[in-house]
Amino acid sequence: MSHMDELIEKVASDSPTPGGGSVSALASSLGCALNEMVSRLSLKKESDQGVTGKLRTVLDRSGELRMRLTSLVDEDAQAYQAVMDSYSLPKGTDGEKEKRMRAIQDALVGAAEPPLQIMRISLDVLEIAKFLAESGSKSACTDAGVAALMAQAGLHGGYLNVRINLAYVRNKDVVGEMENEARSAFERGSELLRSTLAIVDSRLSFQ
Repeated sequence: MSHMDELIEKVASDSPTPGGGSVSALASSLGCALNEMVSRLSLKKESDQGVTGKLRTVLDRSGELRMRLTSLVDEDAQAYQAVMDSYSLPKGTDGEKEKRMRAIQDALVGAAEPPLQIMRISLDVLEIAKFLAESGSKSACTDAGVAALMAQAGLHGGYLNVRINLAYVRNKDVVGEMENEARSAFERGSELLRSTLAIVDSRLSFQ
């Protein structure tokens, strides 16, 4: 069984980890992989040195982003496991209850960080997909469109996971800061997806 098969089997199990956050990271990593493919295909055809240089840059950057997202598949699962572990702490005395509550609060904030990182990276993936849809090989523009769709799925999934983990956090300053960043990233990502798909549609209409 491949690593991918094992991951899918784990997601399909009755364990809450890996869950939506890990799948979000995986979705965006697939967007990166498509961006890499489109970059390589475009480099075979492109002769303009300025565009070629940019293609090489986004190819290298996409590889870096993909590796980081792959790590976040596991990091998200580990962060949520910490939340579950904190709920299992003893609560027989007032001191234990206080320690348990602090641990839960810390773990919830910690669990919101990986999906927020997924959102940040997914924005980069979407930016690259938009560039490739417009400047990459015309025959691969739909692949760039799918890359954007996968990155948006990862970004939206990350947004949902940020929100659910912050829902029970009592520190409103932390909640406000993280939610504001997540909301802004989500809105920016949605606009990038719309513009990228419009570019793809435009290039398809002139086949």
